[in-house]
Amino acid sequence: MDEVAAGLSLIGIWRTGEEHPVEVWVGKPYEQDGDWACWVSVTWAGANTVPGMDRANTRPRLHHGADAMQALTLGLRFVGFSLGQFIECGGQLLYPEDREAFPMRAYFPEAWPEQGAA
Repeated sequence: MDEVAAGLSLIGIWRTGEEHPVEVWVGKPYEQDGDWACWVSVTWAGANTVPGMDRANTRPRLHHGADAMQALTLGLRFVGFSLGQFIECGGQLLYPEDREAFPMRAYFPEAWPEQGAA
């Protein structure tokens, strides 16, 4: 993987009550074969021990775009989708420092609309 642009560490509480670290990493976009690429990684530690979690979802993924902004945007949308799916399946995300709830809407408003919003 190339240079890291941003990262985030969280605690994931599965619906079973198990707690595991969740690591999010986003790479700096770079040119590749005429377009742009940006890798993202959402690592769910312990994913192989939790029912319904596919270990394949923990591998870094490369997102391509026509320019750096599009590649980065697509990568971040994947992160929002991954974290949102975890919450929709009954999981919780917390900050490790103070165990406060991760404000999903503040980071990913399009992936996590307000209740009742169309």
